[in-house]
Amino acid sequence: DWSSDVCSSDLFHQHKALHSFGSREEGPGEFKRPHSIVVCERTRNIAIADNGNERVQQFDSAWKYKRTIGNKGPGAERIRNPRSVAFTASGDVLVIHEEHSQRSKMSLFAENGQFIKNISHQLIDPQRASVSGDGHMIVCDSGNKSVKVLSSDGTRLVHSFRASAFRSGPMVCCLFQSFFVFCATVNWVKVFNKNGFQYDIGREGSGDGQLKRPAGLAIDSFNNLIVSDSVKRRLQLFSLDGNFVFSFNEGI
Repeated sequence: DWSSDVCSSDLFHQHKALHSFGSREEGPGEFKRPHSIVVCERTRNIAIADNGNERVQQFDSAWKYKRTIGNKGPGAERIRNPRSVAFTASGDVLVIHEEHSQRSKMSLFAENGQFIKNISHQLIDPQRASVSGDGHMIVCDSGNKSVKVLSSDGTRLVHSFRASAFRSGPMVCCLFQSFFVFCATVNWVKVFNKNGFQYDIGREGSGDGQLKRPAGLAIDSFNNLIVSDSVKRRLQLFSLDGNFVFSFNEGI
């Protein structure tokens, strides 16, 4: 959980660690290899893809454990190896998960954990998903190395795009008027709009503004792009036009 303190100049926003919780176990509120975290805009509930325990856990805004998704009865859709979680505009939970040695699939669950349906329209091997402000589902599909925009119910392909740099398929995409995307084969972030590629953010390396195996993206409340730089174990912040702001690893 991250917060931003505004300096006296009001031009620079310093992030710092606020809270951490959990341990490497199997009980409620404990994790093994958490892969994805998301906050519901409507309820402020939190969902975490707990990959090692093959489940998605939900918490309230105070980080109090609420429920587990993916273990509801013998006839329910079982979650195995969850890699991505997102909330829809209505508060339902979108989960991308995979069976062992099989392609991933995308499933929709109600907020209470009840399985609703699998979403397979136009998807081959989905890896990560997010939901835009207008409710569209943004899905990184390694099956044909593309980013796909689906309608809010997942039944219609609205838009898709590919890039030559997506040799292994896009891994993560976040949206703020443009698409910010990276994949495992490049050590920088590529920016697209609906007309195609726009520009790169960052470049390969170990210095400020350089990335080694990026693992996650987010846009903060000050419209900065936060990139998880996994090899260097730090978070790096960029303006949305690509300028480096600062990096930090406090609490990581």
